[in-house]
Amino acid sequence: MHANDKVDIQAKGPALGLRRLPAGFYTVVRHSAHEWRTENKRSSVSDDVVEWRGPIPLPSDRSATVGLEVYATFEFQPMLGTGEHLRKLTITMDQLLDRSAKHIPFTLFPKNGDIVSPCSSILVTIKQRNGESSDSSTSRVLGPLCSTTGTLNELEDATNHGHSALSRYRKHGGKRDLECSVAEFEQALNSCPVDHACHAAAQSNLAMAKLILCQVEDMIASLEIPIQLYHDALAARPVGHCDRPSTLVQLAVVYLVRFEKQRDDVDGARLCLSCCNYMPAIYLGLTMQVANHQWTRIQGHA
Repeated sequence: MHANDKVDIQAKGPALGLRRLPAGFYTVVRHSAHEWRTENKRSSVSDDVVEWRGPIPLPSDRSATVGLEVYATFEFQPMLGTGEHLRKLTITMDQLLDRSAKHIPFTLFPKNGDIVSPCSSILVTIKQRNGESSDSSTSRVLGPLCSTTGTLNELEDATNHGHSALSRYRKHGGKRDLECSVAEFEQALNSCPVDHACHAAAQSNLAMAKLILCQVEDMIASLEIPIQLYHDALAARPVGHCDRPSTLVQLAVVYLVRFEKQRDDVDGARLCLSCCNYMPAIYLGLTMQVANHQWTRIQGHA
């Protein structure tokens, strides 16, 4: 192996086609029966490119195969499961070094049957550090993300299966995959003790899948279920918690969906309040949207 080569990874359009709002993205580099994971980079709705930088040991053999995978996560602390697998790139070190030297990205296309795929391209640049000793501690080698007790393994496994099923639904549009995702996230929540640190994450995952199912089946009355789940998750994520902002955004999305269907002024007010504390620009836009609707109603009754 080369000693902790400095690796820059840029993924373009990582959230393209996602039906939900990710909290962040990370990449996994695999080779020689080892795995290295980058930091979980916080997501922004305006981000078209997400970049990771850091030292990662790479093979010195140019014919060696390297795998690079991109994941979306939906919580920061603690992270439950691996998140949603977005893209996988398998190349040789020779290809990787050649593209790096020429600054040419790997262009990724949707697979057959996919409605849309995230990460339209991945650019990897490498600065080799020949002659230096390798220190694997500078890059995080992947291990179990949760405790190895039976309960937590069931929680993590069901969560990962739920994300996989939802990913298949996003790619192919099959309702059975969406229903499978809901069932897996329900199993995950049922296996998670109420006082466990991942309980709010399990609630948010189920709320997200339930929201999509309600939209697909046009069952607006059932939106009360994801609303309650998000409120319960918020109770476990007080002001200052790193995952509270994303939970508020997700709750606001549910209120927006119901508001657009029913044009209920109470939902409009709740929608604005969900966003006003930390997203003034979005809050202003939503307030104007709700106010415009109310003004239209007033004019209609005048």
